[in-house]
Amino acid sequence: MPALPKPSRSDRKLAQHRTRRDRQNAEQNAKAKVRRLDRGCRFALCGCRRRSFIFPTEVAHVPHHKGMGGNPSGNRSEVEGLIQLCRHRHREGIVSLHKGTLRIEPLFPFDGMRGPVRFLVDLQAADMGDGTARQQWAIV
Repeated sequence: MPALPKPSRSDRKLAQHRTRRDRQNAEQNAKAKVRRLDRGCRFALCGCRRRSFIFPTEVAHVPHHKGMGGNPSGNRSEVEGLIQLCRHRHREGIVSLHKGTLRIEPLFPFDGMRGPVRFLVDLQAADMGDGTARQQWAIV
């Protein structure tokens, strides 16, 4: 059987562009679905739902943020692995995913982030200096 000819460079670039575009569209569609389902920050007792104009919401990648390794196969933006949080809990606050002081675990692994979740807060890292934190992780 004769070998197939190698595609031209422009064909390879177009294929890469299509793959990247399809992956971005899939991620945008998944994030839009999560926004429709969650309707605001899912963090317990956050209070940002009533003040959404102050704390805009963002869709977070849980268990691994795509910028922190994630899944290189491109399926890291599946709806089961996304959750909507306010910007304060996602990136900027003392207790946030990006600072490593907040962990989110699904209670039922087959549901992922669509079912009930448990929020774990690192009390030692989020300690305000009063020295009252005696345990490391607390369930919120």
